[in-house]
Amino acid sequence: MHPIYFISRHFPEKVKNIPAQALENMILMVRKDKFTTTSSSMSILAIDSYTNALNEAASSSDGNLTIEAYSAQVDNSQKGELVKRLISQKDKILASGNFTNEDVKIVFNNPSEIPTWYAVVEEGYDKLAPKEPIQKGLEIYREYTDMDGKPISSVKLGEKINVTIRVRSHSSEGVGNVAVVDLLPGGFEVVYKDITNKVGSNDEEGNEYQEGDYFSSPIAIDGTNWYIDYNDVREDRILIYGYIGKDISTFKYQIKSTNVGNYQIAPAYAEAMYYREIQAVSASQGNITVFPAQ
Repeated sequence: MHPIYFISRHFPEKVKNIPAQALENMILMVRKDKFTTTSSSMSILAIDSYTNALNEAASSSDGNLTIEAYSAQVDNSQKGELVKRLISQKDKILASGNFTNEDVKIVFNNPSEIPTWYAVVEEGYDKLAPKEPIQKGLEIYREYTDMDGKPISSVKLGEKINVTIRVRSHSSEGVGNVAVVDLLPGGFEVVYKDITNKVGSNDEEGNEYQEGDYFSSPIAIDGTNWYIDYNDVREDRILIYGYIGKDISTFKYQIKSTNVGNYQIAPAYAEAMYYREIQAVSASQGNITVFPAQ
């Protein structure tokens, strides 16, 4: 049981004595992506009971929490001065408001003795793919090649290309329960292999697997040596789940062009499902162009 939940739930009169650092320590693990389903649920219970216990105390305290935004003065007569506006005032224990990229300063006024925390929520998406790979305990590389193994940046409509994903762990023990997400470029679809093609039929020592000993991917082709736990093929991406060791493992499959155009190639992404701080993103590969078939 979380101590903050226990105190707030059973001894609400002592909630003001809970040090701010106790809540900071709880939020710190969230910032570092070090949380699980159990710890998340207990943290939610703790925050809920803590805020409920503060409701009565907060409403009787002197003064209200306010949030003010300051933006640059557009009037030339007052050039250089900042314009202040109130964007939120506390409703019991919560206050929320909106500010824009034109605001240069946000000010929180808290006249009470109750500690206050703030969170900023930003919506949107990256306009540019990362130029350099991100490696936090894992490495992932992805390459598009033609049937001869040569890197390509353009194909004709209806042609197939090979997609090669290589992964490895920085830890000598490896990392289990890793999810790899590979988004397809627009205008392409995954090619399913011939069901009679057995890929990944031997282990690292050359011993032959018996039927049912391993997961047989419906898309993996020759050149694959990564024995994955599962492979999910969706309309716009493929998902791969499995253990990643310290040596390079390769997963290879094919995609086929279905529409003419110029398409951006999204980076491949890998993350340990139960240790979210362990992750990797491949470098940007630019665009791929599909020309009409001659």
